[in-house]
Amino acid sequence: LNGLLSIVEMRVGVVEHKRFVGTAEDVVNQAVRTAQIAYDDSSILLWYEKGRESLNPLNDASYRTEVERIINEKKLSYFFRPIYSVNSGKVIGYFTKAEPKDTYFGSMSELKDYASRTDDSSALFSTLAKNTLPIFINERKDETQALFYPVRTEERGYMLTTFARLSKAKQSHIVFLFEESDIKSHFYPTDPDAIIDDMRSIKAKGYETALFLNEGELGLPSQVYTAFDYFVCGFAFAGSAAEMDTKIRSQLHALVEKLLKYGKPIIATDIEGWASLELLVRSGLKFISSESFAPFDQMILPIPPKSIKRVKDMIK
Repeated sequence: LNGLLSIVEMRVGVVEHKRFVGTAEDVVNQAVRTAQIAYDDSSILLWYEKGRESLNPLNDASYRTEVERIINEKKLSYFFRPIYSVNSGKVIGYFTKAEPKDTYFGSMSELKDYASRTDDSSALFSTLAKNTLPIFINERKDETQALFYPVRTEERGYMLTTFARLSKAKQSHIVFLFEESDIKSHFYPTDPDAIIDDMRSIKAKGYETALFLNEGELGLPSQVYTAFDYFVCGFAFAGSAAEMDTKIRSQLHALVEKLLKYGKPIIATDIEGWASLELLVRSGLKFISSESFAPFDQMILPIPPKSIKRVKDMIK
């Protein structure tokens, strides 16, 4: 116009559907996030890859700036979901999770992966703990209720130090929740007692430990499972109702029955729908946590009376 050349700057984020499970809207949103990272990285075209936002690694300064921005601008939301005792009719504790909001990262797992690459893991862990624990302490109805706090093996080095600096942490009934897949990735067959000793050192500080299992089979040596105070079994499956019923029955046989010999509480979580919930309750599982029963919320809320009645009817 009038001799001036107008320039439009474009960045393209490419998401192959086979690499990203989700709805069409989810795929588009991920492509937008990838394109934004391409802009920040001065790349015209970036491809999404699970576990990394692109095939082109961003420079550490860009990562650090983004992780620090998320922390400083409080772009994290915190949620709690009750764990219900079918027998006693009481809430024994809460699962907690944090989610990034208005960021490039689609999940906390992705954000932690990036923080690990930029040496921001400790700062992120501290931020999560400092925001989660006060909500739990102030809003829980019973001091015996536990907070099942998700942790990674790589966070072990600063985990206890972080919580030691938090007011009332030791009196808050914290249960550190490890994933079996994460434990397996750090497991050395030549030194099986290392994990057991590590869990004992955590409990020596006044905390408890739990192991999250969702792979259908036990993948660690038997003695390792004795080191945990709780087992948390995930029952999130995709597929039709009939397929889900079959998978749950298979998981009950392959996983839960093998855990019973350890004599630890087994919590069924991520149960999709009331039909699956009823199957698990009637199978004898005593502790449940489900979006259908009582969903995650940013506040610690009472369980809907209708949900309690429905579960009570299952065990009559």
